[in-house]
Amino acid sequence: MWCTVSWTCLQTVRFSPDIFSSMSILPSLKVCLDLSAEYLILSDVQRKVLYVMELMQNQDEGKAYFSSISEFLLTHPVLSFGIQAVSRCRLRHTEVLPAEEENDNLSLEGAQGAGAVESAAGVLIKLFCVHTK
Repeated sequence: MWCTVSWTCLQTVRFSPDIFSSMSILPSLKVCLDLSAEYLILSDVQRKVLYVMELMQNQDEGKAYFSSISEFLLTHPVLSFGIQAVSRCRLRHTEVLPAEEENDNLSLEGAQGAGAVESAAGVLIKLFCVHTK
């Protein structure tokens, strides 16, 4: 990641071939930045994996960094993709709650006490993808 004011390198992320694999396939990445510039999504066509990198920015101090990287293994390579939407939401197990239900469920869970199902904050990213199959 580069600072476009001072042209200095702020952070480096390397995608290297798997050292445990008999075939050392170099990464072949497709990259897309969401409209809010908070998430950089990369698809590795050769290794059938999708990476989501969260970008934190402090424009007052002129600093930015990737705060997290998530890896999602795929059954088929993604040849091309576009980001439709990115939104924060509450997750319960692997179920995504729609925004209108989120507040209702949080108040119901608080009222139920010990029997309530725990939920966690998450990010929902909707993509349009072109696969090989």
